[in-house]
Amino acid sequence: RDIAVFYRTNAQSRVLEEALRSAGLPYVMFGGTKFYSRMEIKDVLAYLRILSNPADSVSARRIINVPARGIGAVTVNKIAPFETEAGGFLPACLTALEKGALKGAAAAKVQAFVDLMDGFKRRSSDTPYPQLTSELIEETGYGPQLLAERTEEARNRLDNLEQLLAGMEEHFGSEGTLDEYLEQVALITDVDSYDPSLDRVTLM
Repeated sequence: RDIAVFYRTNAQSRVLEEALRSAGLPYVMFGGTKFYSRMEIKDVLAYLRILSNPADSVSARRIINVPARGIGAVTVNKIAPFETEAGGFLPACLTALEKGALKGAAAAKVQAFVDLMDGFKRRSSDTPYPQLTSELIEETGYGPQLLAERTEEARNRLDNLEQLLAGMEEHFGSEGTLDEYLEQVALITDVDSYDPSLDRVTLM
């Protein structure tokens, strides 16, 4: 608790967090959100979790309209009744389409989302997952949308995504699989509240 580590930008916290975790040293972040709790990181990881486990409804609901693709709450509510029968929210999208629960533009947008995820799923078996993630960030429109915003916040979020890919390359280099990578990320705890009495390194 007598030790603090300072860094210039939030994206730089990833390597520090991972080094502390691998050394078994508890840490807390002050004045920032832990790397894997940042919105853009959680969004991209949600895409990967669906590829790993299509029954992951929480992840599917998180990203069905991220980035915005015109699938709103009304459409989501029409898909929801098929979730139990289909075994998850993503397969429920297909069931809702097959049973005619979605019409017109809503049906076309959900079909496009299903096709997008099917395409990534097919590629996931023979594409290294860091490369697949890079393609996913581009092809979903997530990266291009941030580039188009031209704000400091968007730039920081892009930096975070670059760090995410760098971390994946490191993990992949040690012969890790996508499932193992997602398990590793799942072990990372949420943001702790700052308490100077706790015996842990402070990052800021």
